[in-house]
Amino acid sequence: MKENDVLQYLARREEDLVTVQDLAEALGLPVFRTEALLDRLRARRLVTEVHGFVMPSLQGIAQVRRRAN
Repeated sequence: MKENDVLQYLARREEDLVTVQDLAEALGLPVFRTEALLDRLRARRLVTEVHGFVMPSLQGIAQVRRRAN
């Protein structure tokens, strides 16, 4: 699973509240692997986590849109 797949999923669901568990289930990954992907994305400031909910940052959304075009 690539980091971009995680960003695309979160960007599509930006209006929804998504937990790490929800994300892991949707992507078919174990939670620990999902956490590792999110850690890398957090380090690059492409996602943020607030009160247990994961969401793309504005930079993350912009990156997904650039790759889509």
